[in-house]
Amino acid sequence: MQLKQLGRSNMCYLQEHKEFDMRIKYLCVDSQCTLQFRAMCTDCYNKLHQGHRVIDLIEAERLAYQQNQEHLAQFKTHITKLNEILQHSIKTIKTHIKRLQNQFKLLIEQELEKLHQYHLQPPNDLNEFAEQLLHHQNIISTTSMQVLTKGVKSLLLKSYFLTSDITVFTFKDYISLSDDSLVQIKRFDLVQKVLLDQITFKTNSTEALQIFNSHPKKIKCPGLVHIYSLDIKQDGTLIAVGGHPDTLLLIDPISGLIVKSFKTTFLEIFAIKFSSDGVRLAVAGSCPYEVYVWNCNDFEQSPIILKAQQLNQINRLDFISKYLYTVSDDYKLRVWKLKKNGIKNYKEYIGHWDSIYGLAVNNKHVASTGKDKTLIVWFKGKILKQWMAHDAEYGGYCVEYSLDGKLLISTGYDKKIKLWNTQHDYTLIKQFSSHEQPIWTLGLLMNTELLATASWDNTIKIWDIQTGKCIYTLENHFHSSPCINVKCYPLQFLATNEEGLILIWNL
Repeated sequence: MQLKQLGRSNMCYLQEHKEFDMRIKYLCVDSQCTLQFRAMCTDCYNKLHQGHRVIDLIEAERLAYQQNQEHLAQFKTHITKLNEILQHSIKTIKTHIKRLQNQFKLLIEQELEKLHQYHLQPPNDLNEFAEQLLHHQNIISTTSMQVLTKGVKSLLLKSYFLTSDITVFTFKDYISLSDDSLVQIKRFDLVQKVLLDQITFKTNSTEALQIFNSHPKKIKCPGLVHIYSLDIKQDGTLIAVGGHPDTLLLIDPISGLIVKSFKTTFLEIFAIKFSSDGVRLAVAGSCPYEVYVWNCNDFEQSPIILKAQQLNQINRLDFISKYLYTVSDDYKLRVWKLKKNGIKNYKEYIGHWDSIYGLAVNNKHVASTGKDKTLIVWFKGKILKQWMAHDAEYGGYCVEYSLDGKLLISTGYDKKIKLWNTQHDYTLIKQFSSHEQPIWTLGLLMNTELLATASWDNTIKIWDIQTGKCIYTLENHFHSSPCINVKCYPLQFLATNEEGLILIWNL
């Protein structure tokens, strides 16, 4: 209930005051106050709580409203700046289009001139002739065309949020919107959020308490007794979830409906990951020790199956560009290179001497940790740094890079969360924990200073990275498997519980 509503709607507790319609305006917060009733009208304040520390509920609501208006004004400023960026981007794209049109027009004129010089018959259909030239000349591979095709899709989505105008990106004979793009636009429209990289949303500890105090959205996962892994596409349009038994489910997070269900050959699925561009989905687990990679644009196609000698149970995997990284119980980190024609090569990184449980990749380095208690940072297949990180029976379980890449965060069997400085030889900055059992996985809440950890004590804890304090504990019989997943599109926090449900909090 809002403070203003509390101040203006609830009657004072005294019967005679109720008859005179005296409403609650103050709340006593004085620690020395011995009176039973703390919420009061003005008359009670003057008679019983004079000199006490009190909150004026009406004034508090006014200040909260004022602060909200300031935040709204700041948000509108962000939108204005973003609109300027988009208009500049649109202008750049139009310049490229005009240049291509002039280049193409010149090419047609040259070809027609050649026909005239050799006394050949001119084409009957000029459009068909132009299309043949477009597909057989170097114009397609020019820098201008590459820039155009790379930027147009993302700009299309961003422009739609602000202008609802997609016609600016419909260029006849050059670019047309596919059905998939239109579906994606409609889906983003349903979400009703401006989810753009240029706007930074911050979530502080107080807001986090409000978020996790709310009831999460629940999605049932039929066919799964236990959920061991899940991931959500970068654009927030699809959830992949798997576990025991051998079922892989694809779920629409908006409707909660099952989009696709696969019966795999795995006994259990332990690792699921979408590529950052949303084109591929990789799935792996226990026997048979293989990796399945689907094309997300066509799940009806059979997946690419990756195999390797002595490959064992795969615990985690991750994508960077066209490379897929996997870690497994055979002590090896593997890098798979995926190609369009299905040909795949892999390299093995050897440095651990026991099972590898944790994996983190960024644009420069790869980090791994495992049962041998060490944490290794790799650079181009070679060990850049290796040290004892979690000195407990089963070593380290999970490792992640912070969003700015300045921190490497690891957890393990020792129940501790450790922060390592990537810019100063991976020195230990701080460590903290209040979990009663080993910590299996962690997740960073996008654009915040908050961290989530899942433990075998069946809890998920939310931490303030700066202070190392636990600000919230979720207790709902959560699995201790790698089930935490935090993404930015849309801003959501996902977890799974013992009942085989996916729980979603909107951040």
